[in-house]
Amino acid sequence: MSKNKKTNLLDSKFYRVYFTCLAAAVVVILVGTVWLMGILRDVESAQPIYVARQVAQLFEAKDFSDIYALDTSAAQIAQGDKDFYVENMNAIAEGKTVDWSEAFSTDEDRRRYNVTLDGERFASFTVVPNGETTARGSRLWTLGAVTTYVTLDESAAQPDEAAPETTYALSITAPKGYAVTVDGVAVTAENAAATETPLFEEGFLPSGVEAPMLVKYEYQCPAAAPEVTVADAAGAAMTLEHPSEYMWSCGLRESAELQSQFSKAAYALAQHIARFTSKDGSKDAILKYCAKDSPARKKFNDLSNQYATPHSDIAFQNESVTEFYELSPDCFTCHVAFDYLMKTRAGVKTDHTTYTFCVVKQGGSGKLYNLLMM
Repeated sequence: MSKNKKTNLLDSKFYRVYFTCLAAAVVVILVGTVWLMGILRDVESAQPIYVARQVAQLFEAKDFSDIYALDTSAAQIAQGDKDFYVENMNAIAEGKTVDWSEAFSTDEDRRRYNVTLDGERFASFTVVPNGETTARGSRLWTLGAVTTYVTLDESAAQPDEAAPETTYALSITAPKGYAVTVDGVAVTAENAAATETPLFEEGFLPSGVEAPMLVKYEYQCPAAAPEVTVADAAGAAMTLEHPSEYMWSCGLRESAELQSQFSKAAYALAQHIARFTSKDGSKDAILKYCAKDSPARKKFNDLSNQYATPHSDIAFQNESVTEFYELSPDCFTCHVAFDYLMKTRAGVKTDHTTYTFCVVKQGGSGKLYNLLMM
């Protein structure tokens, strides 16, 4: 009789390779888990909520002595008298519940938080990036500004000299009819210096179509870091440009529907116009797009291309078709920009070209009523 020889798994080359790969996979998973947890801890530790919580704890502890140094409105409401400020703030907050929560902000670089006393608005503060990052690149945050919204009995304060009132001049530009607010207060021509400017020059739009107006408000605000919002006529929030500390602006609400429907046609028309100006296209190719008896038709009939630059080839680059504004059910405007390249004996000549079109509905289709060329 022959005896069966016992086999060891480790004697098999397959299993030796299998167990080696399995051990390597376990090591990779462990190392990857440690690395991922490090990233998550880094991101979590750099969240602005931790800075906000430290500021909120001052209100929760009703530590108005420390809040005084942070409050941008302290000089105005207490005339520089810290003791008066602390005494009155303690009286206002006595026996009341302090709550705080994050508020809506249109600025990704500024987190805003509201503080309430028994549910009523009491203060707000902002948290902003401090310009530094963690070792893994997460942004670090710091306190921006604290503003309280109270009125103290100034007759109880007896400073040697009245502190001058501190206000900040804000400039906010928005279309006429849009709702503008600063820290929840509506900004209108009644409480701000307002200057109206038409978006288009007189005669550019058809008769009966009201030209949109941009209103520039000059508003005096007691807060150094206010929350500015603009909503369109339908109540939808607008995205604001914020080029400087006290300046905000926005244009008309753009129509995504019009852009989707007409952007290709608008760019094609712009190309026809450019080709005509360089003697690469006919005037008839443009006039078929123009409305009857329109300023656009007259402009092209008067336009001459006899001084066009001699060239052997043309090309279009960097096109952009934007700013679709619906001004009435039968009228809209849009903006077309592109680089027009002409190959000449001296080399390639590049003209940065922009057109603003006014389009009207005529005969069941869109027709060019007017245009600006630059």
